[in-house]
Amino acid sequence: MRSGALTVAVLGGLLALLYLAKALTYGRGTLDDPGPGLYPIAVGLLFLIGAIGTAIEASLDAGRGADDTVAWPTGAASWRMVALIAVSLAYVFLLPWAGHPVAAALVTLVALEVMGLQGWPLKIVLAAVAGIGSHWLFAVVLGVPLPRGIWFGG
Repeated sequence: MRSGALTVAVLGGLLALLYLAKALTYGRGTLDDPGPGLYPIAVGLLFLIGAIGTAIEASLDAGRGADDTVAWPTGAASWRMVALIAVSLAYVFLLPWAGHPVAAALVTLVALEVMGLQGWPLKIVLAAVAGIGSHWLFAVVLGVPLPRGIWFGG
């Protein structure tokens, strides 16, 4: 059996269940007035479905005698992967200080650069839309409390 994929599936499933347990503590609201728990519950369910799918795939691959080797990126691709992991961690550290809109915009800007999107004006616009748009969706529409940081009175 593809033990690595199965291990990831089990750990992912456990993490998804813990995430769902916490998400269920938030109010769900109604279809007309969604509460702050609606989106986290949807994310947790998708995460759980992904973990179950990974477990099924690992089981099916084992039955077919599939190769258990993982093709890790090499060269520039490996540095892009490390940079994207680093920028994701940077978001966690920037969040309390800069707030969600600024942290999300900065992280998006760096991620777009790392992924090779051409044109700084386009990257800046997309990063601003990601930061402001995600804040509007979660904080305003869904009522999810997000860190506002020192610049926004948080």
